[in-house]
Amino acid sequence: MARRDTTIGGEAWDFPSTIWSIVLNAKNKTTAEYQKSLNKLVSMYWKPVYRYIRIAWDRSNEDSKDL
Repeated sequence: MARRDTTIGGEAWDFPSTIWSIVLNAKNKTTAEYQKSLNKLVSMYWKPVYRYIRIAWDRSNEDSKDL
């Protein structure tokens, strides 16, 4: 896999440390921070999950993006 096969999700390729306050805020739709926290989680984890799918599941660039 080419390390630069997509620019989606920024430069971070490794899984970040879990920030539990963000996870908990993204879990509860009734909080004011719900959408902001959910967006933050997606931005933090999109690229590492994409990379995992590409390598571990041996999927194509486009299939990995879709999954």
